[in-house]
Amino acid sequence: PAWDVLQESSTSYDQVIVSAVQSDSGVHTINIKPKGLLPATSYQVQSVDTGVLGTATGAALMTAGIDVLQSPNSAAHILIITARQ
Repeated sequence: PAWDVLQESSTSYDQVIVSAVQSDSGVHTINIKPKGLLPATSYQVQSVDTGVLGTATGAALMTAGIDVLQSPNSAAHILIITARQ
């Protein structure tokens, strides 16, 4: 595949780590749809490289996904998805 994605979650799904690695430089973006989030809970999405990307409900993240763009610096991206209290 052009990108490889791995999701790791806490047992309560209040924090999720998503790693995306680009293996085909010709495919500039990927839409990642996390699994198992709590639909009504609000989550903050943060990129390790660029900071906070925004906040959305678990339902929105699982349906619309998160677009990850090709980086000129690295083929690896890490997203931290954290439930807002």
